[in-house]
Amino acid sequence: MEVQSEPALTEKGPSLVVRRISDWRRLRDLRLLALAEAPYAFGSTLAREQAFSEAEWTARCRGAVWVAAWRSDVAVGLACLGPAQASEPSCRRIFSMWVSPRARGGAVAGAMLHFLTGWAAAEGYSVVRLHVAAGNRRAFDLYSRHGFRPTGASEPIRGDPQVSALELKLDLV
Repeated sequence: MEVQSEPALTEKGPSLVVRRISDWRRLRDLRLLALAEAPYAFGSTLAREQAFSEAEWTARCRGAVWVAAWRSDVAVGLACLGPAQASEPSCRRIFSMWVSPRARGGAVAGAMLHFLTGWAAAEGYSVVRLHVAAGNRRAFDLYSRHGFRPTGASEPIRGDPQVSALELKLDLV
């Protein structure tokens, strides 16, 4: 079963819609926008991903579940649900959560989380994991409200080994 879209989620103002991205050009454009706006938030760089070929972007679309949040036909969020480690075949991992500065603090991140965890559950996965930078209380609280709990594991953030990323886990079953 492939989830293509969710019903509109409404918050104050125009409706919010989360949809799966299957077009590599749309993914590329949104990902580059996110990297340009918040370069500190990712383990990659704008320059690195600007150099990706069409084949690399196509493989990214096929290798993971990418979703975008839209409000009045304007992209306001992007997130990815990819495979976890080979030793955990029943697990998926959320990567690259980004929300436009104008939409932060609203329902965008929660709507994308709901979409991705719902997709994972519908596909029979039992666990979703993610990492959050230590000290990012706003993100930690968001994930906690959606049922994610700390595992006790952490790792250095790529690009800044002085900052740790805490692993959180959501059990779907």
